[in-house]
Amino acid sequence: MGLASSFKGSPLVQMVLCVTFIISGVLVILMQLAALVVIRPFNKRLYRVIVCNVVYLHWGQLIWLCDHWSGTEVRIFADEEFRKICGKEHCVMIANHRNDVDWLAIWVIADRFGILQQAKCLMKNELKYVPLVGWSFAMLEMIFVKRDFARDKETMINGFRNYITYPLKCMILLFCEGTRFTQEKHTKGLAFAKEKGLKQLKHHLMPRTKGFVVAMEAFDGQVPAVYDLTFGVSQTDSKPTLVNLLRGKKFVFNFHAVRIPIADVPKTEEEQVKFIYNLYEKKDELYEHFLEHDTFTGYDHRSGFVMPKRWGPLIVEVFWLLVLGLPTLYQLLKILTTGSAVATATALGIVVVLYFLIKYMIGATVTAKGSEYGGNKHRNKIQNGNNSTSDGKSD
Repeated sequence: MGLASSFKGSPLVQMVLCVTFIISGVLVILMQLAALVVIRPFNKRLYRVIVCNVVYLHWGQLIWLCDHWSGTEVRIFADEEFRKICGKEHCVMIANHRNDVDWLAIWVIADRFGILQQAKCLMKNELKYVPLVGWSFAMLEMIFVKRDFARDKETMINGFRNYITYPLKCMILLFCEGTRFTQEKHTKGLAFAKEKGLKQLKHHLMPRTKGFVVAMEAFDGQVPAVYDLTFGVSQTDSKPTLVNLLRGKKFVFNFHAVRIPIADVPKTEEEQVKFIYNLYEKKDELYEHFLEHDTFTGYDHRSGFVMPKRWGPLIVEVFWLLVLGLPTLYQLLKILTTGSAVATATALGIVVVLYFLIKYMIGATVTAKGSEYGGNKHRNKIQNGNNSTSDGKSD
């Protein structure tokens, strides 16, 4: 293990990064809250611009973690049209949901195209209560659903229509599988597909279509395109997780991207359902190609390219480390070495609280802690004729 790897793997260094992320997150939340109270009642447009830009001071640290700390490489397989127009229009992005960091990988893509701050997503309602990030999501007007379609439909329609009025171009992300891939859920999904006469997917869960259908109804042709995004991680000895990124493990993120003009998306619900099923059948073939060749090269005419890292995340991280991270470390070491017993106990208590807070936040991204969506309870609902569950959510 080299010096750099030892340094990045140091618990003390990781603690400094995590504490910096948490304290800066508190400050960002306070700034967003101030804008919510002072500006939103009088100027919603200005409020949205402010909170979207302020949140970059927090989310940018996660991009830095991928780009600069771990050295993760991003390869995009897309045509020239996608390269030129991505980030310059509202879009609905349909992505596969394979692992713990696919959401973060998509954020990295969004940052490359300058729209990280405007990334939107359907989320399960529980995420609203995750400290810092969940609260920030709420002020950014993310759509939170309770997986009861009868109640969620109006929430989704209002939320989607809200995005059309944004002064900034929004990337609306839908995970039509509804939850992250696990072997157990996949096995149950195969049985469900066989029962319903649907084509069985080898590498994805059966997509749920209601979220997409509602999105198309809400947008009513006002969003120019649907982006079909398929994500794969090149073979490596380490599992792609947030913890391994924090340890400085390098990964190669691969994206195959197709821009589908909204004019090519069917208008009726029945045809839109078929559209999503066909989309995921193609995704499955594409992902099979990726697993065999460790690249999307050769699947179609789309060539791969590496987008350069942006300086913004590095500037954000350096700023917070100088303002918060290093001073906090200095004060902590000072208390531990020269402070009274009460001060030392208090400092250690704060460290313990922060440790469990960080553990809880990271736990929210772990596949094993994903939802029951696709499990027995959910399947029984559908088999009993009650397919009332919303979809498209990140969990």
